[in-house]
Amino acid sequence: MSDTKGSASSTPARKLRHTVVPLPKIVFFYPLMIVCIICAIMEASARSGSSAESSTIAGTLFIIVFLVNILIIAFDFPGVKAMALAMVIIATIFALLWANSKWEIIAPMKKVFDILFQQVHASTMFYCMISAILFLMVVAGILANFLWNRWVIESTRIFHKHGLFGDVREYPVIDLQVQKSIDDVFEYALLLSGTLTFSVPNAPTIRLENVPFINRVEKKIQTIVRK
Repeated sequence: MSDTKGSASSTPARKLRHTVVPLPKIVFFYPLMIVCIICAIMEASARSGSSAESSTIAGTLFIIVFLVNILIIAFDFPGVKAMALAMVIIATIFALLWANSKWEIIAPMKKVFDILFQQVHASTMFYCMISAILFLMVVAGILANFLWNRWVIESTRIFHKHGLFGDVREYPVIDLQVQKSIDDVFEYALLLSGTLTFSVPNAPTIRLENVPFINRVEKKIQTIVRK
């Protein structure tokens, strides 16, 4: 019994660690993937004859979400830029309402858009294929980053597993400074993601973008580093 107690007490405590896997940009296409599934259901309903307008609505929904998703991926919208964009949209709406009160321009514009969007539709298989392709790319991107681009933070070191052959690079945690930033409001809204910056003495600054649940991750890392 005494030997058992001694061996148990001599077992080293488990090290605190946290693994950070930056996400690829393709992950932010998950809204379009979900919408494609919805559009496939709507198109199948339209083909069965239960709702003839479902096809046009599905096509319109796909185009709108596709446009918004592309804008989110292509451009960064920090707080100031997102607010400026919102102000531009609001100002444009009020300008159109004012112009409509003078020249009644909304009704002709509506007719043009109705004609355009009546031609916007696709097959059920099209939506299913787009959804499947996005799903595979999202899963492949996350898996690839987990295998070859993950960062592990411990109380004494940071090590980075990268490259096809699993090369490992280590950094000390002495005087480590950890900062978080929200570079894109919309990406934060989609996955609560942001950027982590590690300032390590005598080493290049480490910048990890698209880290999901950035607030929770930053708190865990601060807890580990301060141990």
